[in-house]
Amino acid sequence: MRDASIQAKGPASGLLIVDDETEPRQALAALLASAGFDVRQAADAQQAEEHLTAGDVAIVVVDSDMPDVNGFQLCRRIREVYGSQPYLILRTTKDQLFSRELDVDEGADDFLIEPLSNKEVLARVETGRKMKQLQEKLEETNKSLALLEVTDPLTGAFNKRRTDSEVKREMARARRYGHPVSVVMLDIDGLRFLNHRLGRDTGDRALAEIARILKLSTRAADTVGRYGGEEFAVLLPETSKHEAFEVAEKIRKIIEQTAVAAGDKAVHVTVSGGVATFQNDNFASAADLVAAANTALEKAKAGGRNRSEPVDKNET
Repeated sequence: MRDASIQAKGPASGLLIVDDETEPRQALAALLASAGFDVRQAADAQQAEEHLTAGDVAIVVVDSDMPDVNGFQLCRRIREVYGSQPYLILRTTKDQLFSRELDVDEGADDFLIEPLSNKEVLARVETGRKMKQLQEKLEETNKSLALLEVTDPLTGAFNKRRTDSEVKREMARARRYGHPVSVVMLDIDGLRFLNHRLGRDTGDRALAEIARILKLSTRAADTVGRYGGEEFAVLLPETSKHEAFEVAEKIRKIIEQTAVAAGDKAVHVTVSGGVATFQNDNFASAADLVAAANTALEKAKAGGRNRSEPVDKNET
């Protein structure tokens, strides 16, 4: 029966042993593999760098006494290329360790001082795994915090600030390369009435469902943003006016046919859309492009809702 203390393999369990001597390297590999590590082996610095380049190495155990590139030099090289990413454990002797004046940039995170016991090896390497797990959790937390700064928490779409930034960036790129870029502004028809009649929870579900449809109906290069309470923006790089209008109509029809749960009932919502396209410097700024799409949107709503309107050529 497998020892309950052995942890399941994960991202922090990728381990590389670097030692030019086969027998101690393989013995150490067997010990650490039995403790749940995903072990790779390298006989020299070149093989070690091949494993590191391939990725998935969280911990590196390096023997200090190797020909050509010794363990101290290899630690320094790894630090220069990979920074603090790999957790470095240097296997050395007390005499070797204290006969050197270690530079911070080449220093390992921890040391295994010979003669080694299995218990000490497992304890030191397990500490490395826990440190890498903490680092990974911190990185995930930082990513989540960064994402919260640019996304709408209800729908997961970009917020207005990030959407405006993307429109500016894509418009500058379109101006540089002579490609069109289009903006579709979408507004949910009667969302306030829906909130009043069926409750805000139903309105929130409608917003989340529409955001989901928008993401599924657009390309990876496109941007979906929640622009206001009931308004979304869809940024379509390298998309002509005609193509953008087709996208707006496709989205509108899908939303019209989609049911939103409201207690024991299902309701249908519709959207109105306005389409504006930047091409041949017809708009001076990103703000002007978005404003034109909003003008077309207002025309769609005034014309009966549940429809899309392109910017009239006389308005650009």
